[in-house]
Amino acid sequence: MFFLQSRPWQKSVPTQHEWQPRKKALSLVLIGGSILLVGAVALTSYWVVRSLILNTLKENALLKVQQAGEEIDTWIEGRKSEVEALANSYEVRSMQWELADPFLQLEQERLRDYWMFILVNPDGTYHTTRSGFVSGKNLSDREYFQRAMRGEIQASDLIISRSTGKRQINISVPVWSFP
Repeated sequence: MFFLQSRPWQKSVPTQHEWQPRKKALSLVLIGGSILLVGAVALTSYWVVRSLILNTLKENALLKVQQAGEEIDTWIEGRKSEVEALANSYEVRSMQWELADPFLQLEQERLRDYWMFILVNPDGTYHTTRSGFVSGKNLSDREYFQRAMRGEIQASDLIISRSTGKRQINISVPVWSFP
């Protein structure tokens, strides 16, 4: 009988059977590591792409809001110019409702953006193109009237009118009467 004995200073060479568990473990570690690496890369890519898309959407939304604001400002400036031109007409500058009313009625038909025109006397009493002279009411406490009396052209924010209950923007301009 022949015995093979390993010598302590020599390493024994593993047999084919001994390599199988090591290969299997190594394969599992490599596959598991690859799956984890791919998952980490995919998750990181998702968050990067998500943040890029969200930032782009936010920027586009902000741009649209800014453009809409500029369009509204341009529209309001156009209306202020129209009202200022009406205030400079002979009929309105006369401050006589009998002269101003027919002119303002025609302008109200022509300029469809306006619900009504109001001609306010210096004491705050007023006439409208909807109902003529309004008795018992006075606009002297309203900011837009006070600013117009100081010579300022002003467009209010969107408000709900105390007298009509309608949403509106008041545009007020001073009327410079004849000397």
